[in-house]
Amino acid sequence: MEKCVPGASVVQLCELGDNRIHEETAKVFKQKKNMKKGLAFPTCISVNNCICHFSPLKSDPDYILKDEDLIKL
Repeated sequence: MEKCVPGASVVQLCELGDNRIHEETAKVFKQKKNMKKGLAFPTCISVNNCICHFSPLKSDPDYILKDEDLIKL
C-alpha cells in the first residue's frame, strides 16, 4: 500500500503485487519440484470509477495515479 502514491504506475504496482505473491508462495510450496505454479488471479488495482478487476497488461496504456484518486487493491 505504501507504493500507491501519486505518480505511481498501475502496471508497475500490479507487477509488484504479482511478484510478491510469487515470492511468498515459493516459500510454502517447496516439496514438489515438478508442481506447476502460477497465479490464479492477478493483482488488481481498481481506480476511481473502475469497480473491480483492473489488471492492465504491459501492452495496455498505463494509468499513473494522481492525487486524490480512490483506489482499491
